[in-house]
Amino acid sequence: MTQTDSDLIRAINDVSQGCPLKQQTIDFMSTVSRPLENQNTVKLFSKRDLVDAYNRKQIMSMPGEIYEFDEEFNNIMSSIGLDEVSDDLQLPQKFDISLTLKQCLTKCASQTSAARGE
Repeated sequence: MTQTDSDLIRAINDVSQGCPLKQQTIDFMSTVSRPLENQNTVKLFSKRDLVDAYNRKQIMSMPGEIYEFDEEFNNIMSSIGLDEVSDDLQLPQKFDISLTLKQCLTKCASQTSAARGE
């Protein structure tokens, strides 16, 4: 079977909706399924809360102490006048940091994002 861009786009769209997959999508995905050499692959999530949960799990599995910055971050936002617009800008409201990480992973704990189910 020859795959086309439209087949791939349709499959990604179906998977991103989080609904039961159509048989056409399952058939397409089985034609492109193959063993991967590197298990450190890109992860796709349909909702932000799933991303947050995955990131948190990864941080918690790291050695060393975990630091959370919540109140301090909100104080910084207030001091520079961004506390009222941070939700509109979708700026992170909370940071979870492991000092052993080379890159800081952030967790958006905005009440408006949670209310929207993102």
